[in-house]
Amino acid sequence: MTEHTHHQDKSGLLLKPDRQVGIIGYGAYVPRYRLPAKEIARIWGAGDEGLPVIEKAVAGLDEDVITMAVEAARNALKRAGIDPMELRAVWVGSESHPYAVKPSGTIVAEAIGASVNIQAGDWEFACKAGSEAMVAALAMVGSGMGKYALAIGMDTAQGKPGDALEYTAASGGAGYIFGPVEESLASVEAAYSYVSDTPDFWRRAHAVYRSMGSASLANQRISSMCLPPPGRLWKPPGLNPRTLPTRFFTSRTPSSRSAPAKSSASAPNKSRPDCFPL
Repeated sequence: MTEHTHHQDKSGLLLKPDRQVGIIGYGAYVPRYRLPAKEIARIWGAGDEGLPVIEKAVAGLDEDVITMAVEAARNALKRAGIDPMELRAVWVGSESHPYAVKPSGTIVAEAIGASVNIQAGDWEFACKAGSEAMVAALAMVGSGMGKYALAIGMDTAQGKPGDALEYTAASGGAGYIFGPVEESLASVEAAYSYVSDTPDFWRRAHAVYRSMGSASLANQRISSMCLPPPGRLWKPPGLNPRTLPTRFFTSRTPSSRSAPAKSSASAPNKSRPDCFPL
């Protein structure tokens, strides 16, 4: 065994693997169909000024989370250059799984040629499902339970016609294969998780579209999630936000896009507040 050289987190809040882990392969899939934001505005009689995006990707009639996840997984495997039989886990995070009682993960695992002797299943957490799957994959490899683990975040458009999310809730996603840091293209220093019961939107069983809650409360909660107490993310790993090439912040509506970047310590041209989560 080699000595673990990561900086120690005295607070105990950072999720750090026992073994050094990295991303050895990644793959994305975005449907080819596009829906212009101007067209959505035209249908509802709204103006086309200040639209949050130019266009969004929408899944084809024969596409869903599973078919798109398979494409992303295959792309990740090609980049990683490993045999799918070497995977020890296949996890799919989404809020738009096509089945209520049938895991997307098992279908994806079989479609890509993975072993039947693995961990597979689905994660649900609205916009955080994919990253939860990634942390689980990080933990599996970092604990030594498996050499490689695949985590996928994938969604189809879930915005209700006429609401704000119709403009930005799109289709697509990506898959990441975690493995030993020696084989990686990027190492993972640590993960940090912040969760809360935020009633911004939800979808009950048998409901076709999501229900929307308080926008102001949602924006307040989202800002607090993106902006933990100063130093919590940067001090333990010995990082300075101003030295990072780029920082990405997620947001789901235009009104919550700029606060994290404006309040962060990084240079404005290095922050990207316009990344909408899947």
